[in-house]
Parts: sequence; C-alpha cells; structure tokens
Amino acid sequence: MPAAPVVIIGQGNEFRGDDGAGPEVIRRLKTRGVDRDNRVAVITGPLDVVGIINEWQNTALTIFIDAVLAQGPPGKIHTFHPLISPIPEAMGTLLSTHDTPPFTKALELGQAIDRLPHELVVYCIEGQNLTHKIGLTAEVDQAVDRIVDMISETIRQFLSGTSQ
Repeated sequence: MPAAPVVIIGQGNEFRGDDGAGPEVIRRLKTRGVDRDNRVAVITGPLDVVGIINEWQNTALTIFIDAVLAQGPPGKIHTFHPLISPIPEAMGTLLSTHDTPPFTKALELGQAIDRLPHELVVYCIEGQNLTHKIGLTAEVDQAVDRIVDMISETIRQFLSGTSQ
C-alpha cells in the first residue's frame, strides 16, 4: 500500500505583515519544486478548523507553519511535535496571530474524531509587524528561509524513507 501524502500547510494572511510567513514558506517551497513530487501537497491558508482537519487527515506527514504573537525576539522559530509531546501551555494560546487559533482547535477536534495525520510537525515564527501591509520584516524573512531549508530536508529524508 503506498504511503499517504505529505501535506504542508502555510497558515496566515499575506496582507497582515508578518502573519504572511506561512504563505511565504509555501511560495518559497514551490520555487524549490517540492510540489513537483505527487506525494507532496502544499496548501496556503488561512484555513479554518475544518479546513485544517480535511487537509491533514490520512496523511503520513503534515507540516504546519504559522506566525505567532511575539513573546520573544522577532523571527524566533518554535518547533513542535504535538502528537509526540504536548505543546507547552504558554504557547498553546499563541499558536496564531488571531483571537481563536484554528490550529489548536483543529488538534483538539482531530483527536476527538480520530482525524489526525500520522506525523505532525509545527513551525511557528514569532512576528513583529502584524499591521495591514504586504511584506515581512527582515527577521521574519530570514526565519522563513531557515524553515524552508528545514522543511526541504525533512521532506527529502521522509520521501527517501517511504519511496519504493
């Protein structure tokens, strides 16, 4: 039986400054051609709770990227594996730049209805400017580059382990 696909979700709104980090990661991954492999799907948000669950259910690996409200230095990257260990409580409420973080709600609902990916990796980038503007601050732009490198390597390793 072939492996379920890899799904990469870049959550965010490109018209709110650093909140566009997730969609920008997707754009840069497409430039590298990661979506040329038919086992990889790249999705640009914003997605609501049901949309997130619909995209990640039955996948072998889902990678989720979003900006968070800055509690530390702008551009700081947080990496979580919420199916292995819980997200720290202090970060749980910050896993979005929005009032109701759809990711944490999707995780809760996905667990309740048994609609989770097999493996889930979450990258959060601390944002600085979340006003109505297009473009990322320099620190967040650099973090996006680092995450694109990390995801590219993760996908390469994952697919080489699952290829026939």
